[in-house]
Amino acid sequence: MPKRTDIKSILILGAGPIVIGQACEFDYSGAQACKALREEGYRRHSGELQPGDHHDRPGNG
Repeated sequence: MPKRTDIKSILILGAGPIVIGQACEFDYSGAQACKALREEGYRRHSGELQPGDHHDRPGNG
């Protein structure tokens, strides 16, 4: 597949809260995706969907 030149930056969202014991595969997949995109010259932005984390920070929620 040819590289798309109209895309400069890519947002990668993590799996978020999932069953214990399954996170390793998803974390590894996300890390490999970031590595591949970096090698292709794309800017990467990543984040995890952790609803509890947002409410635990002072001033949020």
